[in-house]
Amino acid sequence: MGMRVIAIDGGDAKRDLCLSLGAERFIDFTTCSDITSEIMKITTYGAHGVIVFAATKAGYEQAPNLLRPNGTMVCVGLPKDSSIIAGASPILMCLKRLNVVGSVTGTLKDVEEVSVILAS
Repeated sequence: MGMRVIAIDGGDAKRDLCLSLGAERFIDFTTCSDITSEIMKITTYGAHGVIVFAATKAGYEQAPNLLRPNGTMVCVGLPKDSSIIAGASPILMCLKRLNVVGSVTGTLKDVEEVSVILAS
C-alpha cells in the first residue's frame, strides 16, 4: 500500500491542485473548525507523518496534534519566529514518542539568506 495523503490548505484552487496532484483527502483550514478531529476521523489514530510547508506559527502549533504515537513531523517551512520548534507541549511529545526532523529546501544560498533574515 502506498502513502495516503491528506492535504491541508485554504481555498478551492488549493483543493483542486492538491487533489489533482494525488491527495486522497483535502481539509480546508478556512472552513474546518477542528482540523485535529477531522484528521482523527480519517485516520483513527492520527497521521504517521506531517510535513509542515507553511512558514507559520499556526502550522507548527497544529502539526504535533495531528500525529499518531511514534509519528514524525518534518519541518520544511521556515517561520520568521526562530524560537518555534514544535507547538506541542513536552508531555505530548514524550507520551506520543513523537519525532521532529528538519529538511533543508532550496540551495545553500537560499538557506543562508533565510538564516540572515531570521537572525535580523
